[in-house]
Amino acid sequence: MKKILCSLIIFLLPVFSALCQASGDITLNVQFSAGSLQHSLPEISRRYSVSIVARSELLQTLSHGNIRGDYSLTQLLTEILQNTGLRYREVSQGYLIEAVPEEDAAPDHVEQLLVLGQRFNPASPYAQGSLYAALNYRLAEEQARPESVSVLSAAGLQALPYENLAESLQYLPGVMLNSERGEGLSLSVRGLGAQYQRILLNGHVMAINENVRNSGQGGRQFRFDVLPAENVAQVEVLKSASGPGAIGSDISITGYRPLSVSELPHYFRTEWEYQPLAERSYPTISAMTGWRNHDETLGILFGLQYRERYHYQDQYQTWNWDLNKNAWNNSQLDDDLLVPSNRFALTNEQEQRQRRSFSTSAQWRLENQNIISFDYFLSDLSIDFNEERLQARLDAEDAVFSDPGFSGNALVSGFARNVYLQSSLDTSGQLHRNQLWMTDYEWQHESWEGSVSLAVSSAHSGTDKPISRTVINSVPTDLNFSAPADKRALRFLPGFDPLQAENFVALDLLTRRDIQLQHDVQSLQLDWRKNLTVAGLSSWKSGFSLVQQQRRYRRQDVALSHTEQVHLVPSLDMSRNQAQPFLSAVSHQSVKHWLVPNSRLQQRFDSALTFPVATEADRKNSYDSGENLLQWYNQIDFDIGEHLSGNAAVRHSRLTLLSSGYEADSASAVSYQRSYHYWLPSLNILYQAGPFWQWRTHLSQSVSMPNYQDLTPGVSLNSTEGVFLASAGNPRLKPMPADQAEFSVSFRPAKGVRYQYSFFAKNLQDYIVSESQPQLINGENYRVTLPVNNGKASILGHEVSYDIGLPDWGIQTTATVVHSDVAHGDEHYPMVQVSPVSLAGQFYWQLGNTRMQWGVSYRSDYLLEKGAEGVADVYVEGDVRLQAQLSWSFSKDTTLSLTGTNLLGSEDISYIRSSGKKIYHSLEYSAPRFLLVLNVNL
Repeated sequence: MKKILCSLIIFLLPVFSALCQASGDITLNVQFSAGSLQHSLPEISRRYSVSIVARSELLQTLSHGNIRGDYSLTQLLTEILQNTGLRYREVSQGYLIEAVPEEDAAPDHVEQLLVLGQRFNPASPYAQGSLYAALNYRLAEEQARPESVSVLSAAGLQALPYENLAESLQYLPGVMLNSERGEGLSLSVRGLGAQYQRILLNGHVMAINENVRNSGQGGRQFRFDVLPAENVAQVEVLKSASGPGAIGSDISITGYRPLSVSELPHYFRTEWEYQPLAERSYPTISAMTGWRNHDETLGILFGLQYRERYHYQDQYQTWNWDLNKNAWNNSQLDDDLLVPSNRFALTNEQEQRQRRSFSTSAQWRLENQNIISFDYFLSDLSIDFNEERLQARLDAEDAVFSDPGFSGNALVSGFARNVYLQSSLDTSGQLHRNQLWMTDYEWQHESWEGSVSLAVSSAHSGTDKPISRTVINSVPTDLNFSAPADKRALRFLPGFDPLQAENFVALDLLTRRDIQLQHDVQSLQLDWRKNLTVAGLSSWKSGFSLVQQQRRYRRQDVALSHTEQVHLVPSLDMSRNQAQPFLSAVSHQSVKHWLVPNSRLQQRFDSALTFPVATEADRKNSYDSGENLLQWYNQIDFDIGEHLSGNAAVRHSRLTLLSSGYEADSASAVSYQRSYHYWLPSLNILYQAGPFWQWRTHLSQSVSMPNYQDLTPGVSLNSTEGVFLASAGNPRLKPMPADQAEFSVSFRPAKGVRYQYSFFAKNLQDYIVSESQPQLINGENYRVTLPVNNGKASILGHEVSYDIGLPDWGIQTTATVVHSDVAHGDEHYPMVQVSPVSLAGQFYWQLGNTRMQWGVSYRSDYLLEKGAEGVADVYVEGDVRLQAQLSWSFSKDTTLSLTGTNLLGSEDISYIRSSGKKIYHSLEYSAPRFLLVLNVNL
């Protein structure tokens, strides 16, 4: 595939070069309806093939009248700038739009706009006026587009505390952050979770990493913890994606390029981050520099980032709430009582995270103004973790259970004798590596322009050190436990002191697991555009793209044989946890610290746990999947009269899904391939109802894909002895077609002020739901849960936002309300990972050299996992997050900032809901973090 794409590029480059000649200062027939300068200047730049540069704040609120006739570029600029207070001036690379000398110049380092679609960014996000300019730039960009889009430039991206790019985007209208282990992992747009998104870097689909810790992501949720925010020039969030692959949003990331910035960024930034719970600090260093020649026809940029973070987290957890007859099967309890499958646990987790990133971009502008670009990005994220756990197994054959407590039809407390506690240690090293190679050629010739682009993206996720688990059994003991309903005080009272080594007597389990996942994406894009002079039509766009994805998941397990179990010497094989006291909600002192196996015990048995050649079980736990997409599109941009503009497009998509693996009840390899064809139309209309009001309408059809893991033919069996439950994939799953509609209105009474309301609706056919069916596996009757296309889903939502940006202070607020419904047979329930209510606000205030910012976000309860027949649904409890920053500018080139994240100490909580009450499933606590940031522009 790569050889074919490269050959096609080599063939096409000379063809395009022959077509592309400098246009010079020619005379063209132009027809422009009255409108904003922000919208018209890019079209003028494209038609005359000349770069036009302007400060973004100068263009806001300025407009021009109808223009019809034959004009040279200088004649047209003179006409369009009449009575605006602006003038044009010829510079080496084109024309500069500036204020007449009598007017005040804009503040230094303010965000600027290169009107040929290229953005100039300030060297420092902390510079005087940068937030003011960034907010007004965002509003101007969004007002000029007929689509529903949120735009954030570099100054806005780096304004508040961030660990990665996702945390920089959470204050855009309709965008919410999903956190995991103290760091933003993914984004939700208008309530829709990360599996409904498509992530693009410089216009190309990015490969996706997997959560190899428990392999629970399924392959469609992009991990933003691999992306730094420092080397990103701009992000656009298209909220109603019409291309195949996403119905929630397209998140398009644009990196820095050397010929696309007014001044090359030369900066050095260092941070020290401190987490009080862990009592540790850790460094971050980032830098960027570059070069370009005097004529600005050749340039190169380099960026480096290193970020280290130590994460400490406490957790209370119960497993797999199910009917008693399926899970615990305690004869003293009713069969239809909802119970945890067999386990309660208290966990202490410590992680050392390191991310190393490198990026480079080179551009060459040819004599005819055409541009050749090359981009490369590399990110390595390594995670070393130690997970220490005290676990109660309640399903021993001789266990005696009494004094059950109930909430509705769910068990929430009880007393048990002859229970075995287990003390365990999990260790592993994980590596996530992302790479992107991209080259493109952009050309212009009179009213024609186009580009050809090739990209290869790869994502590797693996256990750099296998996941090693050591479990030690206790002597039989008593246990008084509770999983409270609507109360935070947890009770976990063992009958002995878990600090005493003699209470743990024998090795129960020693295992190692190795997981390797590789995701590769190759994409080729050809696009061309014809600027039209037909009345009412401004341009015609067309092109095609080819995207091929391959995903390979390999898993191997090895366990110590039962015949090799040994009795322990506690003084050698146990170690005391010296971390901070455990979760404050736990009510018994004896479990705030406990004894756990130490790493020496794991190392002792390494030779007995080497991985052999892949076994039949290993093959069943592994799979391959793929996706090939060939798409062709046509789009017409139109301007009708003085106030109506927009675009209409149609896409034809040929989609092929592939999957292969091994069946559950045999060692037979199977493979599947299915092809689908879709015509996907879209329409975007912008009506400028006077100088202050705008109305938008969006209609489209799109397609959402199944998760990769759902497409596999394999079956995963429950590991609990005597519980015959299993989950399976379904290689016959189809994509989910979606109809989308949106209507919005915005009001801008003054510069930097906007009120906006949007109503949106989405309807999904062939929605994927879970169903259960009996299946004979290994001679036992299992109840297998598998995904099927037997549901329908709908979404109705409202979004309200208010923005005001002034030189000294500004506010951005947004509220999103979403109602989702899945119809499956006679059952109705909300869509998974769709938040009913989300709120966010950001405030900045600046006086002299001091700046303060606050950011607050709220996300309501939402459904995380939909249980199958008899299995409890799992919800995530809503919470409030608070961030703040205080900055001091020592000079125009040096800034010191103190920032704080998760200042309220919010906990991540998931729960099951029974008879309208909450019963805790998992409660995680990650403490606030503080950063000291020094930014120096060189």
